[in-house]
Amino acid sequence: MDNKNLNGTTGLNAKYIKNGIMRFLTGKYSTNKKLNGMIGFVVESMNINSNITNINTLLKNKFPNTNTETFLTTLNFIKDFQHQYFSIHRDLKANKIKLYHLMFDFSANLF
Repeated sequence: MDNKNLNGTTGLNAKYIKNGIMRFLTGKYSTNKKLNGMIGFVVESMNINSNITNINTLLKNKFPNTNTETFLTTLNFIKDFQHQYFSIHRDLKANKIKLYHLMFDFSANLF
């Protein structure tokens, strides 16, 4: 994720939805157990929790086809790791899919 076009349909947040979440819902990525995970790479310094709000806004307003039942919500299943979330969506066959999201801040490691 970067700081460009955070709420638009062409920024990295939108790509996270289109090229990530949507691939589970359309069957491009396997969801055999209806439980999957995604990793988000943060490439520019930002408040990650605030950016989750931006992703949720996109899911609500620009990507209704994600059939989101539970928007990205904070979790605490990995000790001492702050940026962990889950969401629940319905796929094309109306099956519930739970996604775990881990956001890694690589902004200080890039050239």
